[in-house]
Amino acid sequence: DDDDMDGTMDKDQNGPIQGGAVPDSVNENDLFEISIVKPKLDEGTVNIKMSENFKLYEDKLKKKKAQESYSVSELPKKLWAEAVAPSQKILGSFVKISIEKLPDNGTYAEDEIRLTALRMDLDVDSDNNNALDNPERSDAEDEMELSSDLENHPGKIFPVNDGDLDEDEIPDFADGFNAFDDESEDDSIVSDEPLPMIPIVFEVPKIFDLESAMFSFEYDASDPKDVQRTEIGRTEENEPIYEFATAPGSLRIWTTNAATRNKNSVKESGGNFVPANDFIAPSRLDIRDDNRTVTLYVEAMPGAENVEDLPIKVKTNIDVDISDIVRVRPILMQFVVPGENGEIVPTKFVGVCTPRPQVKLKDIAEDDIKIKEKKEVAVVTLKCDEVLDPVADNLPRGMADIEKVEVFVDGSENPVE
Repeated sequence: DDDDMDGTMDKDQNGPIQGGAVPDSVNENDLFEISIVKPKLDEGTVNIKMSENFKLYEDKLKKKKAQESYSVSELPKKLWAEAVAPSQKILGSFVKISIEKLPDNGTYAEDEIRLTALRMDLDVDSDNNNALDNPERSDAEDEMELSSDLENHPGKIFPVNDGDLDEDEIPDFADGFNAFDDESEDDSIVSDEPLPMIPIVFEVPKIFDLESAMFSFEYDASDPKDVQRTEIGRTEENEPIYEFATAPGSLRIWTTNAATRNKNSVKESGGNFVPANDFIAPSRLDIRDDNRTVTLYVEAMPGAENVEDLPIKVKTNIDVDISDIVRVRPILMQFVVPGENGEIVPTKFVGVCTPRPQVKLKDIAEDDIKIKEKKEVAVVTLKCDEVLDPVADNLPRGMADIEKVEVFVDGSENPVE
């Protein structure tokens, strides 16, 4: 993780935890204490060996690395151990201490502790270069997930689900999962366009025992079973007109991004919705011994664009702090036009662009035609009747009005009157 919130994973910082949002953070919670007691020996050397996936420090803030050996006279001593990579098996890592007595350097005593370093991995396209595709699961994405600089690293950016892809007058956040028993159109979203859901990839290492492990997702969830529908009027054919609203919450996590989903929790048979703050058995997420990596899908509710920081955290029921976090940043995408006072006004109608400006000429009258000498040349006078400009017509307060238009014909030096 990133306890000092400086955008660099703590395991990659060999020096003091400082320079971030919490300089010299005392919240570094991933190191544990190892105590070496003083033996009944006046002289001797303490030698320390450990697995490559662990580092030792003399203080909790990693300001000084532990030495490979100490004099017995320096004991008792406390050291702090940090796991920088997961263990390959249960109790597959170690820290071994041996004491050699002087002057013959014979082994006086030795001891060893066995360790297990665990890690879960939750990934999203934090560098925003994969659109709606799976994340690359790169180190660069991981570091952005940890950054506290939300202005430059806001997390995965994606649109809220406020459209109506199949044009059935049911907004997509209320469609595709049979929200209403008396409505036949909400069973599926029939469209060639994909729903604006982003994938997050969750990986559980093989070291986890799937018989006992369970997982919980902490996020601002909006339960699809609680979508609201209110009748606000009737059509000329006496058909009801509805207004729809989401349940409280900003996000939904699904096990599929299909056009047809089951609104029930994954803890129920056939359910596709991943509830928040509720431990879930691995099998309900399709995590098996032969399939430790699964893809889930995040949907943003209308209104989520107003929430600056939306973390998604996964944790386990094991009695240690093993978790991972990603961040998402929903945005609202809509057509807008300026209002009378320059304010932004949403619109469903966008005028089609035309060449600007359009010049309409007056009809040619008999008086506009002059026959020159010898009747060999006719001079026609063209006059402007109207100048049309779609931009000028739509911007308020004359901000794009055209003051003057000159029309030249066939390379003439003088403009049309």
